[in-house]
Amino acid sequence: MDKFRRTLGVFCAALILAAAAGCGKTTVGECVKQGSAAADAGDWETALKFAEKGVGCAPENVDAQLLKAIAAQRCRRRDDAYLAASQAVKLAPDNFNAQYTLGCVCVENGGRQLEAKRAFQAALKLRENDLDTLVALCNLTAETGDPDLLKYLKQLETAAPKSITDSAVFRNQRGVALLHAHSRDGALREFNAAQREDWNDPNIVYNAACAYDNYRLATGRGNRQAVRELYERYLKLTSADKSAEPTRNLVRIRVRELGGR
Repeated sequence: MDKFRRTLGVFCAALILAAAAGCGKTTVGECVKQGSAAADAGDWETALKFAEKGVGCAPENVDAQLLKAIAAQRCRRRDDAYLAASQAVKLAPDNFNAQYTLGCVCVENGGRQLEAKRAFQAALKLRENDLDTLVALCNLTAETGDPDLLKYLKQLETAAPKSITDSAVFRNQRGVALLHAHSRDGALREFNAAQREDWNDPNIVYNAACAYDNYRLATGRGNRQAVRELYERYLKLTSADKSAEPTRNLVRIRVRELGGR
């Protein structure tokens, strides 16, 4: 999912309408209008230039700060993106787009997970059961091992259509949450369902392998060969992924311990 897609779509259309009431080309409204048009066309460098000009004209303008945050992030100017998003929240803490954008920027830049969670939580208070925000909170809490994952998954399950809650990604994350909650049987059911939906997702296969391996070690039950085959499938699926090499090394060791190749 493009984390910035909803934010941009929400405020760009409104900004174009607001700026259409006779703004001159040197005003912040016209800068945001032209910058938004450039962003819609995928020209993020131009969007950033207009956003910076708009912020220069009116640093208190929340829409200009938000456009700058999103455009700067797209242009890999991460410090500028964070500063603009933070400023937007300071200017308008009750603005949903400001809180959501700050959360996205913090997640994308790494190392600001706690601040991202606070921003997404603030956004969720402003727009209850917003699906993009709930998905963002599920992704974030899954990544950080946060026990709140199960809470947000339950909220998402209530608010989202079945096309989301029956998806492999959702079932996989629910499996992770149930593991954190020490519900091994529930986690295995979710991982099995996730694999039926997407047998070729290495994250799902790896999580299932680990869950079955831990279950077998904890209970003395389970199929040793089936666990080994899941690990071997993960190795096959990630054979061209250099970023997965640290995990692959651990999996190779475990496969040897289980009597595999």
